[in-house]
Amino acid sequence: MKRILIILTLLINCQSKNSDNEEKNRILAGVVLSRITTGTSATTTPSSTSCSNATPSFSSLASAGVNNSCARSGCHAGASPQSGYDATSFNSNISRVTVRNASGSLLYQKVNGGSMAQYSTSQINQAIFCWIQGGAIQ
Repeated sequence: MKRILIILTLLINCQSKNSDNEEKNRILAGVVLSRITTGTSATTTPSSTSCSNATPSFSSLASAGVNNSCARSGCHAGASPQSGYDATSFNSNISRVTVRNASGSLLYQKVNGGSMAQYSTSQINQAIFCWIQGGAIQ
């Protein structure tokens, strides 16, 4: 247990010029610590894991409110989106996804318990979960 806590401390304090790597380390540390202390994952699946559409398209994210919550001016849209992530871009989203594995995808982790959770809604979480699980199609 002591070794694991030391490793977690190193991961959290790891200095990186890449904010995505830094965030991945924090998420990994949180997941590991959560599993050690509670036996569960830090991220959760939406309350209703059944998706009304088995293969939702990328546009389903906008319909759920991603463009209103995430793709606002000064956030993840426009010419200079924060962290180089444009929430309206399929390519920007797909680079943060492990297809058919929402809980293993950086995008889902960030909006469902990570640094972006405070800006997310249950509809956005559900849409992202279903889009990833459905194959993350354009």
